[in-house]
Amino acid sequence: MQIHTWKQFGRIVRPKGNLLAQTGDFTDPVFISGCQRSGGTMLAKVITGHETMADFSWSKDAELDAAIILSGQRQLDIVGRCCLQTTYLNEQYFEFAELTNPFKLIWLIRNPDSVVCSMLYNWKRFALNELFLSCGREQLNKQQEMKLNRWGVWSIKPIERACLSYVGKVRQLEFLTKSLTEDQLLVIEYESLVQNSEPTLKTICDFLGLPWSAKFGSVINQKSLAKAERISDQERTTIAQLCATAYARSRELAKS
Repeated sequence: MQIHTWKQFGRIVRPKGNLLAQTGDFTDPVFISGCQRSGGTMLAKVITGHETMADFSWSKDAELDAAIILSGQRQLDIVGRCCLQTTYLNEQYFEFAELTNPFKLIWLIRNPDSVVCSMLYNWKRFALNELFLSCGREQLNKQQEMKLNRWGVWSIKPIERACLSYVGKVRQLEFLTKSLTEDQLLVIEYESLVQNSEPTLKTICDFLGLPWSAKFGSVINQKSLAKAERISDQERTTIAQLCATAYARSRELAKS
């Protein structure tokens, strides 16, 4: 069966695991990951646009294309080095640590106000629920877990689902920083990428072994920095209570 949507991927492919099974089809691939809504699509597009990189995608959703190829659902004759967005891994994040062929992983972190706001107002509930059940559920307290088991995902407020998913992704990053080498993993702050593009992109080029070009990253803009403006004061307070510690930890990892 051909996969055309994330719902199909979640129903048919995800339960089997091995979401990076076909990584060997790529030569020294570049993976972009992190929490969803953190700028991964933009960064993957920027790197793919480098003159030395190849574009493997065939649809408007390059991450879904990457998921389909990497999980072995479609075979392509791939020529050149590719950048693949892999935020979709979610509960299968440990597969990065099991890869034996050379690769580079860039993990983007972003302030939780912007991430959670985007999850709540720019995302369909399927995506939020899938992320929560695979990454956020483990962060529930006993009372919340009982509610979830009895009444289902709707018993947990959307903002709590988003915040706990964010925290879960940071804990995945903590695991990967202990499992991968400095040559394999680079942690980048989204805000640094947007506000201080040139030095951050030079760091990325050095990490990936790409020649620097003044044209590299020309598509980056600062419009999305204001994404969190629409959240309420109450929502901002909840995000701070649930995510502040995890965000601070992720920033430490970015500087280490």
